[in-house]
Amino acid sequence: ARFGEIEQRGVALTPKGRELYDRLLQATNDALQAPPSEKNAERYYQLLEENFRAFPDDYATLREQQLAWFRYFPTECGL
Repeated sequence: ARFGEIEQRGVALTPKGRELYDRLLQATNDALQAPPSEKNAERYYQLLEENFRAFPDDYATLREQQLAWFRYFPTECGL
C-alpha cells in the first residue's frame, strides 16, 4: 500500500498493524536522514512508496494478517 492509502481506507489498525505502520514510517525517516521538507520531498515520497510496499494493499490480507479490525454482521443469507 502506498503511504496515505491506509488512512484513506478508513480502517482501524490493530496493535500489530500499527506496529508495522510505525516501523515502515520509521524506516522511511531513517533512510531520509533529515526531517521531511520541500527540499527532499521527492526523495521522501520515493522512500515512502518503497517502504510501504510491505504493507498489504487489500482488506482480505489486512484481515488475514490481523493488521486491521473488521466487524461482520449476519444477514438473512448468513455470515
